[in-house]
Amino acid sequence: MTINVKKNKNLYFALTVILLFFIVAVIIARSQFIWLDEAYTLHTTSGSFRQVWLRAMNFEGQPPFYFIILKVWRYLSDSVFFARLFSIITVTISIFIIYLISKKYISNINPLIIILFFASNSLLLWAALEIRVYGLVLLMSVVSVWLFLNIYNSKQKPALNQRILYSAIALIAVYTQYYLVFLFIGNFIFLLTVKKWDTARLYVIDMLLPALGVILLISNITEQISIHSYQDRPIISLSTLVNFQFRKVSTYLFPYFHFVPSGFLHYLIIFVLLVIIFVFARENLKRQHFCRNYFFIISITLIIFFTFLLFLTDRRNIAQRHTISLLLPLIMALGLILGAIKSAKVKYSILVLMIAGNVTVNMLHYGLADEKGVHYEEVSDFINTNDNDNAPVFCFRYDLALILDIGLPTHKVVPIPVNVDFDSPFDRKKWVLKSTNQLDSLFAVNDINDGFWLVTSENDSVLNKSIEKRYNIHYNYVMLNEYISKNFNVELKKQIHPGLVLRRVMVSEK
Repeated sequence: MTINVKKNKNLYFALTVILLFFIVAVIIARSQFIWLDEAYTLHTTSGSFRQVWLRAMNFEGQPPFYFIILKVWRYLSDSVFFARLFSIITVTISIFIIYLISKKYISNINPLIIILFFASNSLLLWAALEIRVYGLVLLMSVVSVWLFLNIYNSKQKPALNQRILYSAIALIAVYTQYYLVFLFIGNFIFLLTVKKWDTARLYVIDMLLPALGVILLISNITEQISIHSYQDRPIISLSTLVNFQFRKVSTYLFPYFHFVPSGFLHYLIIFVLLVIIFVFARENLKRQHFCRNYFFIISITLIIFFTFLLFLTDRRNIAQRHTISLLLPLIMALGLILGAIKSAKVKYSILVLMIAGNVTVNMLHYGLADEKGVHYEEVSDFINTNDNDNAPVFCFRYDLALILDIGLPTHKVVPIPVNVDFDSPFDRKKWVLKSTNQLDSLFAVNDINDGFWLVTSENDSVLNKSIEKRYNIHYNYVMLNEYISKNFNVELKKQIHPGLVLRRVMVSEK
């Protein structure tokens, strides 16, 4: 019996890279502050299983599977870090499966370099650090690709038990994110392209179950897409569509282009990089049938569908986080192109430079941990230190109340002007302060005789102005500040980074 030492070494090195990713992600996760969408997830998954299902569909505008799984996961621990750990685990598993895929389907490039390229990608690391669905979406897309290639792209006829497994995985996938439907359509297109007619027929039969699952929820999908849409959406020109998708694809492959402004410089850098690759790979590229390659077909299929969706809705529905299923096929397609470079020194030099760029972007981004999210711990520590009466904490806006409610378990946290209703459709206009009568009612039903805390974000911040413009709303910070000045005394005021104002307010003596 012989042992392939090189093969074992590659596996050990791959596991080392994956473990290193996991450790780095855990370290960053423990230092990250929570932000609004994560607070939505925590509150969505805090109800009963029935409530979680309905909240996912109605409030989050997402399929329910991730939220149900996270609900179960949180029974083990209800901490913010543990909720984030679920995403870290899903992305870590994805990297290992990517290693298996690249080892089998990417020739002429060591799979260790491929997973280093994946693991250093800032979008992949971001998905691992979010208490949101995107880590699970990535895992489902990677698992779906891996199983498809092993079941339907093999030389043998797919076994019945394998087909049943894939059908079940596909159903779970589309109940994790509807956009994964495009991936399964791409699989069918691939089978037609390579003329596997019999396998394609079997595949269509196997997709009946996930198709039925989507049909049962079809009435919700258009409404859920509208939840994430801006108002007064302008008509998008063809040039805008092409530019937006080009920017998306290039930043998936080269995350450091986030720091390069859109326009001539961005296109010039991409053009120069493609020219370099073509010059060194031109001889082998002529012999490659990329038009029939799985990863190229899936990449093109997803880009076409996402472009169509962009035309029908708007950019927010195909933001990078929503289209993360593109990450695997795009990077694997790039790996195939780089693999066509004959000179090992050239192709590995390009890959090492790209990995170094990814690592640099992550260091710049996550090296400033205090810039991420809302510092609810800083706010809660200050309030707990300076308050012996457990005075109520009023928050303007509602998003601050959701986040601070996690960090202030002994205080009553009250959003201005109303609580967020997770059992009804998401609507920002419900949470807009419209009149001082709302403030009168709010303070009348809460005990404020011993004073209260008021937490607001800066009313002139770029973020607030952007939100107000996009959704045609006005939060009325001026109205709130004038009301407080007229009816109360501000005893203490503190600026909290980033952009929060904390005030200790006392009732005026009559």
